[in-house]
Amino acid sequence: MIHVAGLIKASSLEGFNAINRDGALAAARAAREAGARFILVSSLAAREPTLSHYAASKRAGEDAVLADSPDALIVRPPAIYGPGDTETLGVFKLAASSPVLPVLSSASRVAMIHVHDAAAQLAAYCQSPISGLVELSDVRRDGYTWAEIMSAAASVMGRKPRLVRLPEAGILAAGALADAWSFASQTPSVFGSGKAGVASRRLDPI
Repeated sequence: MIHVAGLIKASSLEGFNAINRDGALAAARAAREAGARFILVSSLAAREPTLSHYAASKRAGEDAVLADSPDALIVRPPAIYGPGDTETLGVFKLAASSPVLPVLSSASRVAMIHVHDAAAQLAAYCQSPISGLVELSDVRRDGYTWAEIMSAAASVMGRKPRLVRLPEAGILAAGALADAWSFASQTPSVFGSGKAGVASRRLDPI
């Protein structure tokens, strides 16, 4: 059994845990009771659970699954892009319409993998008896700079916008404002201080 369900936005840690921890544990128990092998698709964010409620809930899900089913396999993918990905779509829309694209420090990197490659690696793990923890990546194991990502998106859209460096403090402030608005409006948001923290720091190579 492969469990890929997860929550990417919630108004509290408890909201994240209800799905990313408790849901993963329930699926692992169901697989164990059925005598099936269990594979949990987690997130590379689980490496640093203190960065955000999302990351903390993903690590909690991993820990709960391994405590219940030690023979389970935990798979941590990086950012997945491809058909149907509305998050990446926003980058392309911005690249298509804006004369200026924001980038972070060259030290900030994002590990990424295409959805077809991620699916192929998951299919391969189904044929392998390994357990424990594995991390996915494409050929760029050290990730991509934001300048590379924005330039690639602009190139695909046939544009040549100017890249403007955003200060880390500005990103963190935007995340804090997003958190405040989410709390005041009771509307969960994908972007917040956690995402801002992830975006502004370098991800270690896989």
